[in-house]
Amino acid sequence: DDFLTEEEFISINGLLETNIWKLDRIGRVEGARGPEWEKGDNRTFASANHLEEHDEIKRIIPKVEDVINNYFPGQVIGRIYAVQQSRGQSTSLHKDWYDEKHKSSVIICLHKKWDPEWAGFTTFWIGEGNEPEIIKAVYPKPNRAMIFDASILHGAVAPDLIATISRRVLVFQCIETAELCKYV
Repeated sequence: DDFLTEEEFISINGLLETNIWKLDRIGRVEGARGPEWEKGDNRTFASANHLEEHDEIKRIIPKVEDVINNYFPGQVIGRIYAVQQSRGQSTSLHKDWYDEKHKSSVIICLHKKWDPEWAGFTTFWIGEGNEPEIIKAVYPKPNRAMIFDASILHGAVAPDLIATISRRVLVFQCIETAELCKYV
């Protein structure tokens, strides 16, 4: 909790208020393609890639690397991006990396406020196929950092339709060796 300083949190949120987002897909909400969509309906899943190019992110990289090395010694940041998830839009269960060199992830919650009634929890699962089980659900408290093994199946529960803002996270995916290009 309170991973970033107040200045860092405000600075990165300022960056996220700019036009850096790319629409990935429309949220899985009944009627998402209609007049509301054409007016800029916020029920979308958007991402912002290559954030390492921005000074706001460059300033926190050493802090993230310190935390990574505390939990996963010898790893370096391989990719930095942000995800914005609007009301009613779920992510699929996934693993962040699929090969042996990609080992851990750091997710920092960047929305400015969050209400427990809005859902949006990050869930971690064990097992695969048709019968996985939730082993942990983490409340998306603003400025909370989650550090975990990237091979763990996880996903974000959709923010409820009553949510008044989007769920925003900054993601650092980490690799075991510096031989691979940093910030792919």
